[in-house]
Amino acid sequence: MQVAMMETEKRAVERQHEARRCPVCQIERATTALRSGAALPAAIAQIIADEHPGWTVGDAVCDSCVQQAEATHMQTLLKSKLGELSSLERTVVESIRAGDLLTANTEHAFEEKLTALDRFADGVAALASSWYFAAALSLGLILWITVNLLWQPFEPYPAIIMAVIGATFASVAALQGPIILMVQKRQRQRDRLQAEHDYLVNLKAELEIRSLHEKLDAMLARQSAAMGGPLPNEERL
Repeated sequence: MQVAMMETEKRAVERQHEARRCPVCQIERATTALRSGAALPAAIAQIIADEHPGWTVGDAVCDSCVQQAEATHMQTLLKSKLGELSSLERTVVESIRAGDLLTANTEHAFEEKLTALDRFADGVAALASSWYFAAALSLGLILWITVNLLWQPFEPYPAIIMAVIGATFASVAALQGPIILMVQKRQRQRDRLQAEHDYLVNLKAELEIRSLHEKLDAMLARQSAAMGGPLPNEERL
């Protein structure tokens, strides 16, 4: 028993190092990276057969070629549903074609593009929108009014007090306005970047789930055909 298991493991290791030429891309691939065309969903197999007339479902095909066909299938599906693809949809298709991930930390990428003035404006806006700033400003005005009422060190009451209060609030508003507008503009850019990233990830996830459903349907169809039972679409009816 132990000898048989060792022989099986040895054959499995040898199989991993074996190489065969993919009939589609004509590149030497490990046998573990090849699969039978009969195991593919009908839409994927049809795309490969259309692009490579000499290939049939009885031939093998490598995972890379299958991935390219899946990307083409998803692109055709999106065009049929959405019409002309935008740059975001094309990005999703290319990520499927290349097998890349779309998940990224958009906040970190956005923060790297901020300049020193942008960070300073964010800090000023954060301070101006806090209770500490409101309390400090109120305390300063109270102290100024108290000093002028009791000791009148600058100009007689009440002209200077009203002028100082009006000038103070006008100056604060004039300085804070542009800074707050700049911060709000960057926040809109940050939100738009996050929304685009969420759309990319959600669209790719939806396409990947659809691809999994097609593969499961193909597997159920093969099992039903082998057992002589109804196809999956007939079972749903």
